[in-house]
Amino acid sequence: MAALGKGCPMASAFIAGVLSLILQSASIGTDYWVNSDYDIIENVNALSFNGSEISDLPMLIQHAGLWRVCEFDANATYWDRSADKPIITCDKMDFTGPEGALSYHKVIFYCGFMSACSSCICIILQIFGVLSGVQAAWQMKASLYTDCGLMFSFAGIFDALVVSLYIVSILYRLNERPLHLVPYPAGYQKTVYFGWSFYCNAIAFLCCSFSGTLYLLIARHWRKQEIYNPSNDTKDKTDPKFTYRRSIVSIPKL
Repeated sequence: MAALGKGCPMASAFIAGVLSLILQSASIGTDYWVNSDYDIIENVNALSFNGSEISDLPMLIQHAGLWRVCEFDANATYWDRSADKPIITCDKMDFTGPEGALSYHKVIFYCGFMSACSSCICIILQIFGVLSGVQAAWQMKASLYTDCGLMFSFAGIFDALVVSLYIVSILYRLNERPLHLVPYPAGYQKTVYFGWSFYCNAIAFLCCSFSGTLYLLIARHWRKQEIYNPSNDTKDKTDPKFTYRRSIVSIPKL
């Protein structure tokens, strides 16, 4: 830390923190956490189901994020044979609560809900971390660098929760569908993959963790300097003679 000087670690920590905030904002605000390149036109039109069975086909994810999901409407696509493109419906995530839903839908709901809530907490911590980083660079105080490190470190923890819960939500939705529900079309699960929004969030987690760790190391280094290499003002205040002299003066006269 001393060999690199003070400017390089501080600049690296601040740039990593700002980059994590930008990537986190981009990932939360977009709907490409998961994508599917399933050919709904070819596969649905080739089905030999009758009308009643077709009406029960599940909605298939085309792309989705934390707050919105766009799905293939397989039923409408089947009946509208003249359509050159699949019919896609986009709706906001329903976070009102899965009342009366199956345990399968409850697991998907709560994982998605906790992932979205964790993303909000994460971005709030990152915003305050960046603001504290600007203040720390201006005032050069070890306590402010400690605050920055803690904010970005906790933001990294919540970011890890976002990624983990979202992975659980998607994998459970695709692979644990109950047998009494209409299954997904054959081969659909293999066409689902994580998109660029998901990877932006993963990179934001790495930048956030790096920034928090580096800020804490800077604070530790500066704190050690304050203890073992105090400034002249600090030396005067901790000088035994100075303390003794003040203590004598402060004794009230009888």
